[in-house]
Amino acid sequence: MDNESKKKTPAVCGRHRYCQSYPLNAIIEISKAAGREVQLENLLKVIIDKTSELMDADRCTIFICDETANELWSYVAIGIDMDEIRFPLGAGIAGDVALTRKTANVPDAYEDTRFNAEFDTRTGYRTKSLLCCPMVNVEGRLIGVLQAINKNTGSQFDEDDETLIEYLAGYSAIAIERAFLTDRYVEYKKNQQIMDLAREIQMNMLPVDFSSICGNSDAEVYAFISAAADVGGDFYDFFFIRENVLCFAIGDVSGKGVPAALFMAVAKTLFSSIAREGASPGQILHRLNQELSRANEMMMFVTIFVGILDTVSGAFIYSNGGHNSPYILNCDGTIETLAAAAGPAVGLMNTAHYTEDMATLKRDSIMFLYTDGIDEAKDKTGRMFTVPRLEDVLRNIAADSLQGVSDKVLSEVAGFTAGAPQSDDITILSVRLNGGLSKGRTYVTSVECEIKSIPVILNILGEVLQDQGYDNHFSFDVKVAVDEACTNIINYSCTGNGKIEISIENNNRAFIVAIKYPGQRFAPDDASTPDIDSPLEQRRIGGLGIFFMKQLMNKIDYVHTNGVNVLTMTKYSEVKNP
Repeated sequence: MDNESKKKTPAVCGRHRYCQSYPLNAIIEISKAAGREVQLENLLKVIIDKTSELMDADRCTIFICDETANELWSYVAIGIDMDEIRFPLGAGIAGDVALTRKTANVPDAYEDTRFNAEFDTRTGYRTKSLLCCPMVNVEGRLIGVLQAINKNTGSQFDEDDETLIEYLAGYSAIAIERAFLTDRYVEYKKNQQIMDLAREIQMNMLPVDFSSICGNSDAEVYAFISAAADVGGDFYDFFFIRENVLCFAIGDVSGKGVPAALFMAVAKTLFSSIAREGASPGQILHRLNQELSRANEMMMFVTIFVGILDTVSGAFIYSNGGHNSPYILNCDGTIETLAAAAGPAVGLMNTAHYTEDMATLKRDSIMFLYTDGIDEAKDKTGRMFTVPRLEDVLRNIAADSLQGVSDKVLSEVAGFTAGAPQSDDITILSVRLNGGLSKGRTYVTSVECEIKSIPVILNILGEVLQDQGYDNHFSFDVKVAVDEACTNIINYSCTGNGKIEISIENNNRAFIVAIKYPGQRFAPDDASTPDIDSPLEQRRIGGLGIFFMKQLMNKIDYVHTNGVNVLTMTKYSEVKNP
């Protein structure tokens, strides 16, 4: 059959270009080939190979649209030894096709003013005829440009070629977009696995066995943490640094995500290492700041609150590096803010200074620490939960457990945000000393050798006396004697250096207070007895406080060994309740 007859008799076999079903058969063939490939680079090669074959073209190229850079790019070009071609939309014939979304059939490339001969010059190739078609998805978004170069028969591309390339471009747009989505999904799953692993590692750095604290002391600890992203910058920690001495901290790193998580890991590890060496809260923050501020080019920082609690006496020493002040939830429903001891956030300035303060945590009171993911939680309109709202919640909490307190706060925050996405990491750390002090035990605590430590000592002493049933008269005598002893020790012996260790014992026969301190010898017997019968103007200064100590207590003992002093005062327990 001659060519003229072929044109008059439509064929449907699909094997020849003059067949009616040839375009459909071509689509099916390229569909099968592309269906086996989901990786973008391999898919582009398949499309180009099949397009070159079906279009009977010498070469084919696919240019992908980069919407972010407003460019077309291609690293797949049959017969061209180039890694990648990039040019802006509107440049060259392909760029113009991308811009206008219209197919361009150019019989002589060098006669077209849009043609850029740079590629021919670089490769030694001679472009003659050229057929370009935009690849557009079903939503009308430009995916790229499919280009066929130089018909193998030496003729120009005709209308049938235009129809065919438009079919191929339409399917190729769908296949390429599918590959993009597949690549993104695979990358997402890969990143998700990495982030899940990172989150698991991060969470494993935080202590979760709260029962271990209760089992070793009168203290109880509970914590909750929820990152706004897969990983976050909040952290908490708690551990015993000595018997009955609990160290704990809560921190919030600036920013979110991976950078914050890495900085958090470093900060948490350093904190644990420094604290376990026996440093005080202020010293911990000072050394932590020195380490984190080194080579901190990203200017990241962490707000952190550090406390050391004597779980026997309730004596609490703390320092604050720019963090939210904790609250004390009292048994009567009142709350107190644990203020003072405030310093700057840690990690920004290596010259920062951190002070310490002291308090006494009463039995059954709860110390509530949190990060600003609580008070700065936002609803859908952008309103914040706020500190006053948090304080109202804490005042009205009626919960028997630390977890109950935490759950109540979190429930109120969730109700306020009402489905809005979590805007920041949320962490809560709660600490409580359970029950009253049992009888027949020895209580030991230590404080700085400073005048401001005396109220802390007296508060601890008063709580022990009250809990063990001593009346006001007995308690007054003991507290006055201890006040006088500590005042003299701080002013005349240890002179602000080192720590004073207070040991309190009730052995059912006597109430005994032992004061151990470094410094020069200062024995009560060395002081002269004051003449209390002479007129005031004739009396010598000094000795009156020690005189009162001897009158108020039944027995006073003193030893001095290798620069360490121990003053022991005993008062018999005839007034003690059974």
